Amino acid sequence: MKKILYLFLALCLLFLTACNTISSTSSDGSSTSSSSDDKQMPSTSDFEDSIIQNKFVDFIHLPSRVIFSTSISSGTQFNVYYSKTDGKAYIYCFDPLCDHSDGKCLAQPITVNTSGIYFGDTKFINNRFWCAALFTGKIISFNFDGTDMKIEYDAKHSMDKLPTGGVFSPGIMAYDSCLYIPQDSTSSTDGKPHVLQFNTETGEMNDLTEKTGNYLIINFFYNGNIYGQTEMGEPCKCDLDLDNMEIIEKIPVANHYSGSRAFETMYDEKGNMIGIEVCDMKTGDTVEITNSALGIPENATPEISFVDDNYMYFYHSKKELVGYYPHPKTGKQVARYRWNDGKLYRANHDGANVICIHNETNFEFDGESIVFDNKIISKGKYVGMRNGIADSWGSGYYAGTFDENGMINEWKPIEVVG
Repeated sequence: MKKILYLFLALCLLFLTACNTISSTSSDGSSTSSSSDDKQMPSTSDFEDSIIQNKFVDFIHLPSRVIFSTSISSGTQFNVYYSKTDGKAYIYCFDPLCDHSDGKCLAQPITVNTSGIYFGDTKFINNRFWCAALFTGKIISFNFDGTDMKIEYDAKHSMDKLPTGGVFSPGIMAYDSCLYIPQDSTSSTDGKPHVLQFNTETGEMNDLTEKTGNYLIINFFYNGNIYGQTEMGEPCKCDLDLDNMEIIEKIPVANHYSGSRAFETMYDEKGNMIGIEVCDMKTGDTVEITNSALGIPENATPEISFVDDNYMYFYHSKKELVGYYPHPKTGKQVARYRWNDGKLYRANHDGANVICIHNETNFEFDGESIVFDNKIISKGKYVGMRNGIADSWGSGYYAGTFDENGMINEWKPIEVVG
């Protein structure tokens, strides 16, 4: 269920369209200024001893803004950005005359625009967004505000001869200035999976599998190597051009990384979640942190919400009955449950110094958070009894500020302006 949530949020956030017409030719060389002070992706030297994994994300974190998808009204999802300057969230559109409807702008996560192009897996490289039209095989770039949109690459497939699964597959990743694009067996012309590499600086597209005969499912990049699994599920690594592939003993497969460390859920032989395992690619060390060491009660499991340079943030996941509410159509009493106790914890990477940094009755954390500067943004809602009925309310994103002791205060729902 959690993986489905990740994918849904990522697609809502990454299916971007724009208010201007897409051009397949470059402009006259002049650049349209962006309203952002966000800079380019770090150079390769900045990645040393750091695991790079950017396949599916709930948040796009830029120096001046945090972009995510949330429901604004009537259950409609919109892309929004949280400004670090004023602490407010805004609909992700920079056209004051736009009504954000019919997939016309960056704010509305419609999977297809008037050109019939599907978008997904957006990355931010060299001060531009890069995304792939998965179905038709186009690579598209545009400024932060959606202007100067250009087709940087076109596979030039005839619309009546497109592969069954489209030209590209979801799960595109970026390392340095290159995009790494998967093709599953329904997307390639020979019926076999491939890995493509697109250089955003030169505009060159390479079929690395065709060149080397190698293929892997990419998990992450580390110090100029790709780590993943073969089609048979064997852990392996190779260089950035898919040369020199070798089967290795083990690689960490996780949702959270910090520096050279990967944070995985730890299971026993029966498949029960019994803690968190921290694997360090640099040292080769593995630290096993049990549920009891984290203060997690019996029958509960750890859910990592975020990991930064110093701490991991987590909550306890445990199904608990809140009460009952009448079904809106039948009037029959329906059970309502909650999945955590409204407490968010922080611990060192080795599991030491566990403290509760947020404790709010009836609040339920739901998925990922992001921590930056002295702020935190988390998704959640309230679940509890109101007027004798088990109810849920206030679903959305919340922002808090850390005090000098690391406690979260000023916990407020994020209201979107505009």
